[in-house]
Amino acid sequence: MAVISKSMFRRLNIQMPPDELAHFLGKTIDPNVLRQALSIATAPKEPVHIYVDGWCKGNGTPNAQAGWTVVALIGGKQDSLNTGVVPSSYPQTNNVAEYHAFINGFYWGKQYGRQIIIHTDSQLVVGQVVDAWKVNSDHLRPLMEEARTLVTKTGAKVVKEPREKIVEIVGH
Repeated sequence: MAVISKSMFRRLNIQMPPDELAHFLGKTIDPNVLRQALSIATAPKEPVHIYVDGWCKGNGTPNAQAGWTVVALIGGKQDSLNTGVVPSSYPQTNNVAEYHAFINGFYWGKQYGRQIIIHTDSQLVVGQVVDAWKVNSDHLRPLMEEARTLVTKTGAKVVKEPREKIVEIVGH
């Protein structure tokens, strides 16, 4: 058994708030258990891959309905799925739905505490958010600004995928 000390934390390059560190000091632990726990705790986490898709039935018509789907994958396996509808205060169009998918996907991905990689088939969203295309529609501008801010502030990566890949993962 080993007694946990400040020097042990320094040697292992573990940084912890003083109040949390105080909880461990002076306690005894099996060195093998400590080594295993530290390797798990300090191992790099795989990024979360967020696949997003927006859809609209009756695109741009008075009775249109738009929504979105988000699928999170970690290590190539589906971890979660989330869906929603575009609020009625927005125009019910496919482009608006694609932006809502992107933004909601980003917020969904944040809960994992990992690097976020967002996958979309929307050339418009990728073009406006990543490649700084001009936004011609006033109703898309605030959505683009929010999406661009989220990507810029966090360093999230955005990947333009073929439609078939999004259908394979998201299901539509």
